[in-house]
Amino acid sequence: MEAKDVFVTGLRNAHAMENQAREMMERQAEQLTDYPEVQAKVKSHLAETEGQIKRLEGCLAQFDESPPFLPQGYGAVTHGQHGGDSPHCR
Repeated sequence: MEAKDVFVTGLRNAHAMENQAREMMERQAEQLTDYPEVQAKVKSHLAETEGQIKRLEGCLAQFDESPPFLPQGYGAVTHGQHGGDSPHCR
C-alpha cells in the first residue's frame, strides 16, 4: 500500500467519523429543548462538524476520491458496538 492510499483511507475514515458525530449531535440537539444554552453549544459544534465534513470532502476530491457511503443511521448502529469499550476511544 502506498503512502497516498494510507492517507486517503485516513481521510475517508475521518469523514465517516464526522458523519457519525453529526448524526449524534443532531439527535442531541433535538432533545435539549429544556436546556437552551447546552443546545446552542451542541448546534455550534454541529456547524463546525459540518464544515469539517466539507473540508474532508474537498481533500478527497483533490485525490479524485469520494467519501465512503454510509447508510443513514449507520453511526447509531456502530456506536453501540464500538462505544467507550475500546481503550483507543478514551
